[in-house]
Amino acid sequence: MAIAGALLVGLFLLDEFAHDRAHPGYGQTWRITQIPVAQGLNKPTASTPIPLHDQLESALGSDLLASTRIFNLQAERLHLFDEERDARFTETRMVFADPGFFRIFQGDALAGDPFTALDAPNSVVVSRSTATRWFGTEDALGRSIRFEGRFALTVTAVIEDPDPRSHVWYDAVASMSSLNAFFVGGLPDNWTWNPVWTYILLDEAPGAEDRAASAVGRIGRERLPDPLNREIEFRLQPMADIWLKSELEGEIRPVGKWSTVVVFLILGLGLLLIACLNTVNMAVARSSRRVKETTMRKVLGADTAQVVARFMVENALLTAMAGVLAVLAGALALPAFGGLAGKSFRPDALLSLPALGLVAIILVVVVLLSGLYPARQAVSAKPVGRRGTGIRRIILGAQFVLASVLMVGVWTVSHQLHHLQTKPLGFDRESVWVLPVTNTRLAFFFETFRERALTHPDVEAVALVGDVFGTGYQQFDYTVERTEEAGALTRSFQFVTPGFDRVFGLRVVAGRAFSDTLLTDVRASVMMNEAMTRALGYATPAEAVGSWVRRDDFLFTVVGVVNDHQSTRLHLPIEPLMFEIPKVQPVQGRYIHIRLKDGDPAAALAHLESIHGELDRTRQFDPFPLADRIAEQYRAERHLAASTRFFALLAVLVAAFGLFSLASYLIALRTKAIGIRKVLGAGIWRIWADLNREFTWTVAVAIAIGMPIGWWGAGEWLAGFANRSEPGWAMWIGIPVFLMAVAWASSAWQTYRAAGRNLVETLRYE
Repeated sequence: MAIAGALLVGLFLLDEFAHDRAHPGYGQTWRITQIPVAQGLNKPTASTPIPLHDQLESALGSDLLASTRIFNLQAERLHLFDEERDARFTETRMVFADPGFFRIFQGDALAGDPFTALDAPNSVVVSRSTATRWFGTEDALGRSIRFEGRFALTVTAVIEDPDPRSHVWYDAVASMSSLNAFFVGGLPDNWTWNPVWTYILLDEAPGAEDRAASAVGRIGRERLPDPLNREIEFRLQPMADIWLKSELEGEIRPVGKWSTVVVFLILGLGLLLIACLNTVNMAVARSSRRVKETTMRKVLGADTAQVVARFMVENALLTAMAGVLAVLAGALALPAFGGLAGKSFRPDALLSLPALGLVAIILVVVVLLSGLYPARQAVSAKPVGRRGTGIRRIILGAQFVLASVLMVGVWTVSHQLHHLQTKPLGFDRESVWVLPVTNTRLAFFFETFRERALTHPDVEAVALVGDVFGTGYQQFDYTVERTEEAGALTRSFQFVTPGFDRVFGLRVVAGRAFSDTLLTDVRASVMMNEAMTRALGYATPAEAVGSWVRRDDFLFTVVGVVNDHQSTRLHLPIEPLMFEIPKVQPVQGRYIHIRLKDGDPAAALAHLESIHGELDRTRQFDPFPLADRIAEQYRAERHLAASTRFFALLAVLVAAFGLFSLASYLIALRTKAIGIRKVLGAGIWRIWADLNREFTWTVAVAIAIGMPIGWWGAGEWLAGFANRSEPGWAMWIGIPVFLMAVAWASSAWQTYRAAGRNLVETLRYE
């Protein structure tokens, strides 16, 4: 059981470390990032400006083997329409890239040549499964499909489905040059907007990385506008560090965390160590009963090495049998474990070479850890006696120390997850539905959609927002009246339309909200939250109302302040935010948010779908609940909590089995004493209490040692959250009570059996 659990943990770790290794550029690929070098509100980001890529070839020279940008149009869903079959498709893993993409990222060709497939505008490379989804069994090469109702993309290559263990997911890759027709005037030549991810593949020549880092930094200083060129710097990040070591904002998809790897590593090692200690306990008990056998072997000429070898071989055979059973149990549990850990393991994952190597390593470790001490004890050929019992108590204590550490970890992770899911966010996320409209026809007709949507009695408010509310924001450089002497500083903001406060249940604490009737609000007004007023040095929100704010050529007046609310994950503190009305709604407003009345939303959604179908027939109607999207931000914590609960309870069961074995041994040693005490009138509960005294203090001391260690480790994990929970006294009482109850229950059955024996058999027991 413990080996199977350790094997599953090992598979999880192998999967984490395998990310991005299938890409041909792994090891020689770097991502260019933006890192703040001066104090301010800038944040380290994984994305860069669009024109940076065009400067790389001349700046890096012969050190550059390939480069590419990746652009998802800042849309989580892109829409395609097959006019021939009147079929609509919504893609969540479609990107635009430069021709060098498949020299860096995996693309095993099935048809066409991926290395040249992105050279021409309006071309797209699709995976096998995407080609089947779009065109069925027909040959996809050369087929066309319409993108966002704007232009047709032609399939120029088909590749095998890429390995999903990548920080970039792509089912379809279209040529970056296609977007020259998408944007008026071609791709934006804007150095303050950073919507793309830029990668470079470098030659293996000595010093290539240093030369590239210097050149990229120089581009930033020369091309970024003042004062941005003094506030941030372009730096290189190895592809190998992205999945587990990146702490940047704006990742193309959520990446893994090194802290999660550490937690699983502790789980696996702890489980394995508990199992080894358990095996030692039982092996020592067996060896103490084989003193005569060992003595006779030595009398007949067996030397110490032969005796040790015999015990080690026996232990190895038993461990090998356990290993076979562990692989079978792991195979059966793999789908369920994958669901707990948020992984999609292949059915033959346990038969892969790395997995088999992991099994071999685990078995060798178990054989060595659990066999050496019992073999040494056997060589001594002396009865174990009280000293041996003391050693087994120390081993038992070590098991419960580890169990206590794991239980504290489980309690902390579960409690923090509950805190993240239930903590008030400062706005009402329930009954709000989100409709993505990035680059769609519906974005042009938002006012029409809004007016018609509000005719339904269950629709209370509608607003267009730049990002999914509560999951992110954008940044611009603002000059504000209060800190004018500091010049333009990067501030976080959100595009919203009038009525957003009603959609999200925000309170206007000073001034007024944006108005539907005042046309000047679009170009002359901003709002902010309370955190922004504090960041700007105002004593009260009311003081900020009436002050001016400048961005680019726009001069705004602060007309209102809303209450503080969480604008992104609870890992981060509340962000100071500006609010602007979109100047160009189809570009700056990407998500329609609709507040419905509480209750069944079916009728209102059907009404909204009918309006959507009339205004934009080329796209699917695919809204989602805002509450679900916010909860999705804590998916990693949810999987971590489920996994740790499973493995910690497994560790407790293994430790309890060790206590069960020790209780069996102690009762076997005292069978006659139990019989005599029964003759003298002692009851089962008195006998059980006396036997428990043998190990109750051992378990209690183990818990007292293990819980502070576990809490120290849990505190290190909680340090990654700006909003963290404190488990309080419930943990410090609940875990000891639970573990002590498990310990007492482990010996109860053995005591009952011993006390229930026939007195004659008990007194004659040897």
